[in-house]
Amino acid sequence: MMNSIIFSWDWTAPDWPEIIVSAVISLISAVLIALITSVVLNRILANDRAVGKSLREYGINAIHINNGKLSSKARHILFGEYDHPAPKEVDLCFISGFGFFHDYKEKIQSIVERGTVVKVLLGKPEGKFSYLKEGDIFSKKEECLHTEEEKEKSEDTALKMTDYYYPLIRKDKIDKSRYSFLEINYAMLLYGKLKVIFNKETLDGISEESIRREIKGIILEKSGDHIYQIITVINLINSINEELKDKDIQPIEVHYYKNEYRMPITLATVNPSDKKNKGTCSYLWTNFNSPVVETTESINVFCSKKESANNRGKLYINDIKEYFDYLYDKSGMSPTEDK
Repeated sequence: MMNSIIFSWDWTAPDWPEIIVSAVISLISAVLIALITSVVLNRILANDRAVGKSLREYGINAIHINNGKLSSKARHILFGEYDHPAPKEVDLCFISGFGFFHDYKEKIQSIVERGTVVKVLLGKPEGKFSYLKEGDIFSKKEECLHTEEEKEKSEDTALKMTDYYYPLIRKDKIDKSRYSFLEINYAMLLYGKLKVIFNKETLDGISEESIRREIKGIILEKSGDHIYQIITVINLINSINEELKDKDIQPIEVHYYKNEYRMPITLATVNPSDKKNKGTCSYLWTNFNSPVVETTESINVFCSKKESANNRGKLYINDIKEYFDYLYDKSGMSPTEDK
């Protein structure tokens, strides 16, 4: 009888006590994990909410990482497209403004023709290559547009720039006082790009030949150093003003700062065309980027405000407008002479 009971027992039947104990332990673990996660997340979210509140109180509407370019909506506001009126005034501050003015030349000319006052702040093009003229160097992307003689001249200029910047990038013992602010700034940008290209924290161990080759490639890809880029932007602005000289239109005015790093600023003041919206609106797009990073790869900050008695206090857009006006009035109008 005992043998029949033993052999009739189903050895595959679940061990319910053990299963229940395991389930309870798992449930307790899950509850503990959920509680810990909830506490951590609440702290993180509380901190995020506090940061977000501070930014909003300072008038910052949005922040974008690694996206220093204008969005389509920003372009519509800045250039008075679709239902947006042309701005009353646009304030622009760059190191060179090379990318901006080449991307938006026609749009800039369009708002100037419609009465927008455009004020521009650029770095003073001082340095070894300030003697260059537009056409002395060009991007490899434009090679098909040039003769062999022009290509050879461009390569030669890029090689001279490489020879000039290489000692500064390698931090050789040289007299750095002979380099201008813009040249030192450009060397920092080159250094940052080279670290990315070689995937290194420093350039130690990289051959001189390799570094020189990459420097020359960057110079050709980006159409010269900051100074040469400013020279081409000046010519571009002059061409816009030349086309508008016979019209009763205020030309684009350029001032030049000399020896400080300036953050990129695009600030538009707009008088809305909608009669229901009578207040003047201001829009700001600015970037936070170190000199070793290009503006298009930086942190982009967007602010907007409607003019009223309640928002003339401590707002970021007000601070930037005051900052721009001070620099603009302080800076000279000649790329070669001080004010």
